[in-house]
Amino acid sequence: MSKLVYFPEIEPPPRLTWCQRICYGVGHSLNDLCASMWFSYLIVYLQLVLGFDSNYAGLVLLIGQVADALATPLLGYEASSNKETGICKRYGKRKFLHLIGTICVVLSFPFIFSVCPGCESASQFALTTMLIPLVIIFQVGWAAVQVSHLSLIPAITPHESERDFLNVLRYAVNIISDIGTYAIVWCVFDLTRKPTGNHHTITGDYANKFMEITLIIVGVGTFFSIIFHIGVKEVVSKPLSSTDSSIESESSTSFPLFSDNLSWKGWLKESHFYQVGILYMCTRLFQNMSLVFMPLYLQESLRANDDFIAKIPLVMNVSGLSYLAPFRNYSKCSVKR
Repeated sequence: MSKLVYFPEIEPPPRLTWCQRICYGVGHSLNDLCASMWFSYLIVYLQLVLGFDSNYAGLVLLIGQVADALATPLLGYEASSNKETGICKRYGKRKFLHLIGTICVVLSFPFIFSVCPGCESASQFALTTMLIPLVIIFQVGWAAVQVSHLSLIPAITPHESERDFLNVLRYAVNIISDIGTYAIVWCVFDLTRKPTGNHHTITGDYANKFMEITLIIVGVGTFFSIIFHIGVKEVVSKPLSSTDSSIESESSTSFPLFSDNLSWKGWLKESHFYQVGILYMCTRLFQNMSLVFMPLYLQESLRANDDFIAKIPLVMNVSGLSYLAPFRNYSKCSVKR
């Protein structure tokens, strides 16, 4: 006669509170604010304010993107590894990586949009050489924040619907941060505008304005990063005992807490990896091209007022909010199917 063995039923973990969701959602705000400033105004700042040649300005932007491209997969591999030592065991590996990235962004980004004291007569090559280390530090820190923040979603909730909601919330905060950046630029340009003078062409006189905008953006982003670190608790994985391991292997639930990680070699064999990667790359390419060249086009080709480099991107991003509700409804339908 076979003997029945009873395995205790594993209860699903509770869902995140609204406070936890909001705290997670704002955790990428610093990145979003800085990214809007980086793509929309770096070329404008280097060429029109500092007087860089287009080749040097493009080189600075290119080096930053290359540093981001190299750092992202390496940091992603580190975020997905199971090695947790020292402070990572107590604080959480992904949150610690997010903290390091935030510090790098805060300490480097303001100096990219600041005029070096006493460097007025320096050559473009010398200024470019000074900017490159700051740009690399910023982009590595930016990648660390992005990777760690995104990889936290499956770590803080096993519920598929909640993960979808966090992704939608993340995108919503991204749009709001972009809108906030352009609103700040618009306000600074208007509030510091002289009653008389040329309001069409951005010149070297705008150096202080760009520095003020950058400091405001970094300050706001740092505030929301602090909220993220206070409100989000990363579940630190613990090694399973033999008893727990046997129970987990025998019992089946609809809410698995653990899943086997696919190695990087395994990902290279997945066709969906390339499909999603190419689709995302093309989407980002279109978005980044419009962000980089729209302000420059408004200034150099249309000779529009200085505040138009904030107004037009602002309208473009406000229109993106109309995408959120249909996307969430589509996500729900896709999950049901």
